[in-house]
Amino acid sequence: MTNILYDLLGDKRGKIYEATLELGGGGAKEIADRAGVARTAFYDLVEPLLQRGLIKKIKSGGRHSFVASGPEFLIQQEEQKVSDLKKKLPEISARMNIKSTKPRITYFEGRQMQGIFADLFKSKNELLMFYTPRFLDGSLSNKATDLIKERIKRKIPLRMIAGATPDALRFKRSDIEELRESRLLPTEMFSSNVEIGIYGSTVFMLNLKDNFAIMIVNLSLAQVMRQIFEIIWSSGKILNI
Repeated sequence: MTNILYDLLGDKRGKIYEATLELGGGGAKEIADRAGVARTAFYDLVEPLLQRGLIKKIKSGGRHSFVASGPEFLIQQEEQKVSDLKKKLPEISARMNIKSTKPRITYFEGRQMQGIFADLFKSKNELLMFYTPRFLDGSLSNKATDLIKERIKRKIPLRMIAGATPDALRFKRSDIEELRESRLLPTEMFSSNVEIGIYGSTVFMLNLKDNFAIMIVNLSLAQVMRQIFEIIWSSGKILNI
């Protein structure tokens, strides 16, 4: 319970609330000592707890003492916050769906990059991709097969442009069963450590050499990147292999 209190109230306020509960109430010095905070800071820290009704100040015989409300009162407050947030969600979602020229950019590192594919799997849009062989030996290498299987399971088609490397040639041989269509360019024309994907209104770039990724949600950018992909896809530079 201690960690939860600190998350909800902050470290020092959580300690004050916890100490007040454990003592069954007490004076400022007694609670501050138990909580491990300076008495001079106690009154500033306890004020928000008083305002929320989590701690009550009682005057008796000219002396002030503090008593904590039970944890169930805190639970009720947090449940009310969740309930209020749920009521606001439609309004928040509506604001997010308003078309805007401002892109939404998310940065990933290491294994966090799997978050891009989680978003792709939810969208179920066709995926266009500029492929790099580093996908098979980068930080996602141990997940590559699982990601392919999940894409197939969700019936998300893939069109892929890649350099004519041995890995890309092997992929091409299994295009049909893996719901993919591959077209290959001469390696002297296209060879990259960065994988680029386009789906829906999203563009992502996976730098598998330096182990980071960027996902950009912006319809205009996605449209331009899709046009570039289609120009190359239909170009005379594609190898007939």
